[in-house]
Amino acid sequence: MAAAAGEATGVYVYGVTLVDVPCDRPTVDVGELRAIVAEEPLEQYEPKALETALTDPGWLETRLREHESVLEAVLAQGPVAPFRFGTIFRTESDLRGELARVKTRLTARLEELRGTAEWGVKAWVDDEVLYESVGQKDVGLEGLPEGRRYLLEKRLRRQTQAEANDLALDRAHDAHAQLASLAVEARVEGPSGLDERTGLRLLLRSAYLLDDDRRPELEHLLDELGARDAGLGLEYALSGPWPPYTFVDPGLE
Repeated sequence: MAAAAGEATGVYVYGVTLVDVPCDRPTVDVGELRAIVAEEPLEQYEPKALETALTDPGWLETRLREHESVLEAVLAQGPVAPFRFGTIFRTESDLRGELARVKTRLTARLEELRGTAEWGVKAWVDDEVLYESVGQKDVGLEGLPEGRRYLLEKRLRRQTQAEANDLALDRAHDAHAQLASLAVEARVEGPSGLDERTGLRLLLRSAYLLDDDRRPELEHLLDELGARDAGLGLEYALSGPWPPYTFVDPGLE
């Protein structure tokens, strides 16, 4: 959002790339680093003002989409270290000082990221399908007193569900191991509020830093894993390519 006349402005940073990567946005170059920036009103990013703005879903969605679209455009041209939404420096001099401080480490990391992107995989399970697929063992409870039979059936049901849960987790962990074997780097992440799906339970949320030319292998493997585990009620979802949020820390303060 452009600042009004006379309004104090700062330097909003979308992310950092290398100076040989073309950008159609304003940039600040320091050594081999190139920050993708915009002039923004400082007041809007003061803690109280930002907290208020974040309660407006429309404003937040628009700004997040714009932030992400800028980073994706840079990623299409070369490596990028994405910044968190809302990162702003009071002056260009402040930004230049921070870039100078991290330039050796960040330049090296960006060189490592050339030709890669982040991909996300989530796995959910439908517990009803899972428990039905495993089934409960027939251990011959006929003829037992009703109370005794009820208690044993309840215990067996818990045991069957525990075994089914272990099997689903084993499948998800194996899927991650196979996917990670294709990646440059891989990480398992904690669940977030964006992972919920009605009637399903999250088993896996993982990220993979992948060479661009291995994308077909990743997609093919995930299709195979989905077919393998569908009978147990597991579903896999792939997202990307993304800027490598999980695999690079710009390290700027």
